[in-house]
Amino acid sequence: MKNNSLIKQINDLIFAPEEEIAWIGSADGKLAMNWEEFSFHFSQLNHDPEDAKQELAVDLVIVMKDHSWYERNLNDGGWIHKRMPYLAINHQPFKYVSEADSPNGSWPWSTLEELNDCEEVAQ
Repeated sequence: MKNNSLIKQINDLIFAPEEEIAWIGSADGKLAMNWEEFSFHFSQLNHDPEDAKQELAVDLVIVMKDHSWYERNLNDGGWIHKRMPYLAINHQPFKYVSEADSPNGSWPWSTLEELNDCEEVAQ
C-alpha cells in the first residue's frame, strides 16, 4: 500500500524547516493551529490527492513565518506557493486593465505593465 500520509506530503512540499510554518488552517484565519498541533492531530491521516472522496478543504492554507503561504490549486488539487504583493516606492497609476481597452494588448494573459506599456518601476 502506498504511503499517502498528509503530514509527509506537506513536509515534502515545503522546502523549509517545519519551524518556518507560522500556522495552518482556513484562509480567513478563523480556524487555525500551529504545525505541532496539526501534525499531531492528523499524523494518521492518509490522503490520496487523486481520490475525490479524500479531497481536502478548499480553503486550507499553510502560512509561513515570512508571510508567504501555500494554498490549494482548485484545478488539480496541488499546492501553490504565494507571496503577499507589495507596493513599489515609486508606483505609477495605470489607464488600462484589459486587452480590449489597451492599444498595447493584443495577446492573451497580458500583465498590467504590458497593457500600459510602462517603464520598469524600481521596487
